Amino acid sequence: VERVVFEKTFGNDAERMEKEYGAYEGDSIFYITIDREAEKPVGVLRVIKQGEAGLKSLNDLTEMMPDLTLEKIYSEHGIAEGDDVWDVGTVAVLPEYRDKKGKGSAASIQLFRALYLDAMNNKVKHMISVIDHKAHDKLTNFLGVPFVPLAGLLPFSYIDSENSRAVYGR
Repeated sequence: VERVVFEKTFGNDAERMEKEYGAYEGDSIFYITIDREAEKPVGVLRVIKQGEAGLKSLNDLTEMMPDLTLEKIYSEHGIAEGDDVWDVGTVAVLPEYRDKKGKGSAASIQLFRALYLDAMNNKVKHMISVIDHKAHDKLTNFLGVPFVPLAGLLPFSYIDSENSRAVYGR
């Protein structure tokens, strides 16, 4: 599902997805929602936990913006050394399962609910992500997820999305 959606939406084929996310595979948790009648997966959300490779969003941002440091990000958002930080790496729902009104599909709501419950059960206080503006609008305007701009960053182009946002949520 992840590869199919990212290839169709952004042109990211399997090779590109491996290049972008391969180093984080072992530290990724995948939440999947399934259409039980059709017996197929329809949506997936990837969370990257802190590991040897670090967090993809933070690695990419500090590489793209040399003046932005992990220390600055952590300080601005009250993240202490040793705190768990989860990186919402990808969210993908097959086109035929998306809400046509742009409010968020049942599949995406299920994925974010699973993420929220797992984060609460694991006492995770901090989440970060770089997400496309469409997903950001659904998360904040429809679902009420309290993501704010990460380190005050404005929208920018990121991995073939012309309008992405770096976000932080507590």
